Amino acid sequence: MSDYTVKIVNAVDEHTFDENGKTLEKVRVTFRVGADGPFVRRFTKDEFSGYQAKAALEAFATELRTLRGE
Repeated sequence: MSDYTVKIVNAVDEHTFDENGKTLEKVRVTFRVGADGPFVRRFTKDEFSGYQAKAALEAFATELRTLRGE
């Protein structure tokens, strides 16, 4: 079985724009799952929490494991 440990590479604030040109504040998390990646997941700044981010990244790792049939 492969290693599916989530490892955070970095987390930085990011400013993007929506379709109407309004500024959106986000947190961009770059991470690896075992030897795979890097992957990027963005969270809105208002809704960001460490617990939410960890759960989302762990769910991604689970989906990756399922995709590979493990």
